[in-house]
Amino acid sequence: MRTSVEVRRFQFICATAAESKVNILYASLAYPPSVSGAGIYLHRLACELVSQGHQARVITQWTRIRDDFLFGSILRADPHHAYVEDGIPVQQIGFSEWTRRLMFPWVHLYHRAPFAARPLLIPAISRLMRSSFEGAVTGPVDIVHGMRTGREFLPVAARNYARKQSVPYVITALLHHDWHGPRHAPFDRLYRSADGVIALTDFEKEFLVERKGVAEDRVHVTGLGPVLAESYDVTAFRARHGIERPYILFLGRKVDHKGWGAILDAAPQIFAQFPDLEIVFMGPDTPASTARFKATTNSRIRNLGCLDLEEKTAALADCELFCMPSYGEAFGIVYTEAWQLKKPVIGGDTATLRSIITDGVDGLLSSHDPGQLAERVTWLLSHEAEAKRMGEAGLQKMEKRYTWQRIADATAAAYMSATKSH
Repeated sequence: MRTSVEVRRFQFICATAAESKVNILYASLAYPPSVSGAGIYLHRLACELVSQGHQARVITQWTRIRDDFLFGSILRADPHHAYVEDGIPVQQIGFSEWTRRLMFPWVHLYHRAPFAARPLLIPAISRLMRSSFEGAVTGPVDIVHGMRTGREFLPVAARNYARKQSVPYVITALLHHDWHGPRHAPFDRLYRSADGVIALTDFEKEFLVERKGVAEDRVHVTGLGPVLAESYDVTAFRARHGIERPYILFLGRKVDHKGWGAILDAAPQIFAQFPDLEIVFMGPDTPASTARFKATTNSRIRNLGCLDLEEKTAALADCELFCMPSYGEAFGIVYTEAWQLKKPVIGGDTATLRSIITDGVDGLLSSHDPGQLAERVTWLLSHEAEAKRMGEAGLQKMEKRYTWQRIADATAAAYMSATKSH
């Protein structure tokens, strides 16, 4: 909780930062039209900062959902492609056949090397990315802002470019609560070498300072806000997908840590108490989820896959509650999206989500245990007044802490601080 003095200081810093317009170069493995959460966050931030008079451009590698983070970002990278997304210039970079041949032995060494040896290989791969990265930069750059997504190569290339240009380097950490040890050491070095580190929660800042050795004055907490359509049609959404019953909603990529499988495991217990209920799943599929949903015969379980922003918003607006008991979130934009539509949420019982969701106030927390998860879901469905109160409390929290204007102001203040410490 900030004191009144800290609040006044924060407001002063934001006002001062807003007067200094900067040219920002973002580097992110994925960017829209990819539905990667990190890419969506970055795009919404860039749009807000541009609306305040700053300039932003993006270097990315993926514009679609992929999960081959090593070979897909190096040896099977997509070709160069320039485009504009909502007014933001984007350069998707790839590599020539000759560059890929040079990268080939280094990438395979990285793939086979023990974690402790990887820091010796990352600089060589990042140097081979340099010509593609530098060739994608157009216009002046005052600050470089990288994202921790995928492997280390693009964030390191971005930092090296910033050093070459003598401009500050900022990185969004996107830490999960269990990311420590030799596997994550290269990113830890990036955090410590950066002029500024963006944390999304107070827990993440504490983790960066106490566990990663980052100087406290270089870590800035910003949070994330909702990304929803301005207009949507619930009736059309229901008709299009043949939904006639009330439903609970999962919205996210169907990887294990998100908890989609745990919801399926809990479904029989949920349906035993609420037979007139459906469970709707939305978001990108994986081979595991495709196989499991194909084998599911219960008509009350629906997997809609990837839908557009308008349908996503309609689904959230119409659900009884939002359930994603994830144990691998750096933040979880979708919780704020549910709150904006006054929906109670169920999140994973992790240190990260405990710093976002206040259990029993604006949502509930659960493990992946089917019994516990079913109990949380059925409790909310059985206590409509309390569920409504939680949704309204979530909206109040979102409006107080997670508006994009506040997030952009805090980020601009972090840029100013990084510039001063550079």
